Order: sequence, then structure tokens, then C-alpha cells
Amino acid sequence: MVPAHIIQALLAEAPFTWLAEGPLDEIAASLATIPSELGTDICELAADFAATMSVTSVRVKLKAVTTNACCKVHSDFTDVRLISTYAGPGTDYVADPHEPDRLSHMRAGWIGLFKGRAYGDGHPVCL
Repeated sequence: MVPAHIIQALLAEAPFTWLAEGPLDEIAASLATIPSELGTDICELAADFAATMSVTSVRVKLKAVTTNACCKVHSDFTDVRLISTYAGPGTDYVADPHEPDRLSHMRAGWIGLFKGRAYGDGHPVCL
């Protein structure tokens, strides 16, 4: 777990978006610009995600959001996305696509894999 004082210091710089894409070693090298504890956590999440999905390249986004950036329930045009919130209220999602008005909640610190529209036919997307 990343210490709260590190997250709070980053939040003082919000809003911002940090992006990296490529093989895991390139992701790790590009994380040198953020606090090491956070970089280590992101690297571990990226490595676990890459192993789970059997891929060698990932895209990472660290975003400090100051508004309700994703206020509409929707699905992304991606195969699978790993989402984890470091601070704040967390992430709402629809667990059952047949009940789109019934939101579930993922708290800060939890890790979720969300299937998107590009995951493939016959699989319900995560909203």
C-alpha cells in the first residue's frame, strides 16, 4: 500500500494525467518521475495485469481527478482494463448488465478488471 502522505502530496498537484505505454521494463523506467513507493505499486499492478492477460506490453494511466470525470455509466472500447483508485470515493460499476440502475462500489485500494466492448462476442461488458 502506498503511504497516504505520498498520495496527498500528489493530489496537491491535481489535476494531472501521467501516461506510459510499452513493455514492462519501459513502464518501470518511465516511473522514475513519480514517488518510488507509488511507482513500485504501479509496476506490480502492471506486471500482474500483463501476466493475467498474457501480454508483454501495457498502457498505464495515473490521473488525479478533481471532478466527477466519469459520471455516466458506460463501457469502454477496450478489451480489459485494470482500475484501482488510490484516494477518494473509488469507482462505481454495474455488476449485472441486466440491472443497469443498480450500482456496485469499489473502494479506494481495491483492484478491478473491467471487460470492455473489444473483449469479444458473447461476453457482457462491465459498465
